[in-house]
Amino acid sequence: MTVRSSDGDALDELLEERASSGAYFLLINATPWALIKSYSHSYQMKTWDCPQNISPGTSTRIFMEGTGRPDDGAECRYTINDLNPAAFEIRYHQKFGATPFIPGVHVVFMGLETLHNPDGTTLTLEWRRDNNMPFVLASSELHPSNPSAQIVSSNPPQDWMHATYSRISCLSLCELSMPGTHDSGMSVFSGGSGLGLPINTLTQELNIREQLQFGARWFDIRPVIAGGNWKTGHYSFHDGTDAWHGGNGEEIRSIVDGINDFTANNKELVILKLSHGLNTDTFAGDKDNHLSQAEWARLLTFLEGINNRVINRGSTPDLSRLRVSDFISDNRAAVVIVVDDVVDSRGTRVQISAAAADKGFFQPGQLPLYDSYANTNNQDGMISDQLGKMARQRPNPTADMFLLSWTLTQSGLSIIDNAKGANYALEEKLWPAMSPSSYPNVIDVDAYPRRGDVAALSMAINYHFARTC
Repeated sequence: MTVRSSDGDALDELLEERASSGAYFLLINATPWALIKSYSHSYQMKTWDCPQNISPGTSTRIFMEGTGRPDDGAECRYTINDLNPAAFEIRYHQKFGATPFIPGVHVVFMGLETLHNPDGTTLTLEWRRDNNMPFVLASSELHPSNPSAQIVSSNPPQDWMHATYSRISCLSLCELSMPGTHDSGMSVFSGGSGLGLPINTLTQELNIREQLQFGARWFDIRPVIAGGNWKTGHYSFHDGTDAWHGGNGEEIRSIVDGINDFTANNKELVILKLSHGLNTDTFAGDKDNHLSQAEWARLLTFLEGINNRVINRGSTPDLSRLRVSDFISDNRAAVVIVVDDVVDSRGTRVQISAAAADKGFFQPGQLPLYDSYANTNNQDGMISDQLGKMARQRPNPTADMFLLSWTLTQSGLSIIDNAKGANYALEEKLWPAMSPSSYPNVIDVDAYPRRGDVAALSMAINYHFARTC
């Protein structure tokens, strides 16, 4: 039914303005199977064009745009290799009266069951005008009719590593992909110095506990002393003002508690990288301010409060060559803590004593990782930089671990607002650039999403590109 008005032309113009742009349903088929369209219907849609076949291992963008009327609607159903009823349906409808005027897009499982998503589940996607709404489907099983076939998808379980243990247990860390967060502790602003404000210091919307719950497993922790307390920080020194500018974030105690609560209930691998240590109480215009060796020693003693640390491995030359099963099991979580910092202007590295090493603290050389951000606020430039570095630095899955730094420097908008735009392009740009020879071990982002989309992407990488156990 079409809405009528005494001024039909004016209403049409209003609806046209409201529906002037659509969005892209981004489907990643990380399975060995073809997805075949078995049904499609639309009503009053400007654009609704689902392809007939979606090939294995490919990503497909489906543009959808309605007219803005309350009864706009469309459905498109895909089956797996014509195996009914193994299907899912993409549905579009108009949320009439919503402010702003936002359509609804859903994925409904119809005969298909994935990890954490039983048959009948409806996933509601975030409408992203003129941008991507990702949905991931992945499996390593060659025959979908096999009742033991495990299929994973968007909306992953909280304990995604444990839930996919049979698939990833044999992989070494340099073969595994996982989500990570940049400046992980900067989800709150708890004071700072100079020109430090929330807009230019906050990098995350979720605290560490929440990041863990939505799948992040690699954390960039930057410890600072602020008011005599251990916190995280985000600071830089400006030569023009001879001063440090930045802000403090989540307290280290809160991070310890969050990790312990999570690993008490989830047998997952968690990796912390500690760097950029500063004593903000003694800045005094000192460009070479660093945490001292003694301050680092006190911090490591404090961090002994983290449970499930990987202990008595201090002599292990390269943790990245160990398998996932060497760290976690059905009844064991694992926390790896890498200290990668200097204590003075001469570049003297933080020393890890033999006692500290056996208590679960490691030098950066014990977990070799290439980590080089683009240092640009241009999204296309960042993407080109990172994908190029991945191709060069990660030529095969046994090369040193590679961190994909999907981050932008600030320009105009807040760091978080810039990051969200970059994150919307992640699946679209990264998926076609990967191969079984080259993929990231850590997908490092600002504004880590609450939806678990990065975790779903990592699961798809592990299922589709990593070797089969």
